[in-house]
Amino acid sequence: MENASKALIIAGAILISILLITVGIMIFQSSSGLFNTAKSSMSDQEKNMFNQKFTMYEGTKATAAEVKELIRAINSNNADASNPQIKINNKDIPAGGYSTTTITPASGSNTITIQNAVQYTIECETQDGVVSNIKIST
Repeated sequence: MENASKALIIAGAILISILLITVGIMIFQSSSGLFNTAKSSMSDQEKNMFNQKFTMYEGTKATAAEVKELIRAINSNNADASNPQIKINNKDIPAGGYSTTTITPASGSNTITIQNAVQYTIECETQDGVVSNIKIST
């Protein structure tokens, strides 16, 4: 009888241990979901901060000064290889970048000379939530 009672006590201790381990795993799984959500929202905030540098110029009545500032911002961004690279009019920017008065893509087509008296339309296109191409037209 003494051995049977010890066996029941040991079996009870094992069941309680299994129960505690199960509860611990459930808490861990539910909290890891919250951490993943926080990570993705932080990533979205970073994307919004990155995009804001370029989307603030977006519109239909951009002046020549705004277009020049946008090109400077793109050149500055593309100079850092760790940043997502931005194209203008869907053309790769040459290594030297664009001058601030003429946009000449690497292919040599779609050259735009920025004139002070003209208003420009600027459209930002995104890929995976990040600005990747900017169209500048008169």
